[in-house]
Amino acid sequence: MLAEVPFYWRQSLIDGIYTAFATPLRSGAGNRERFVGTTPALSLTWRATRHVSITALYSHFENGVFFQQAPPDRDVNYVGVSMTWF
Repeated sequence: MLAEVPFYWRQSLIDGIYTAFATPLRSGAGNRERFVGTTPALSLTWRATRHVSITALYSHFENGVFFQQAPPDRDVNYVGVSMTWF
């Protein structure tokens, strides 16, 4: 089992927030806030056989002040299950 709580901040006040593909998600124009949000997460891994493991993950993105000033500011839940063969 793994538990983590990463915090996300903007390094530069003149930059925005981007997706994993470098597409702009929110502009930073006029927003002086640095705190983007936090993502508490919990994952559980089960070694089913010698060659197979199954992992379940739950995370919750909680908006920080940056997103509260750049709506929509919805929190997001993510649930995933994966199987690894090795």
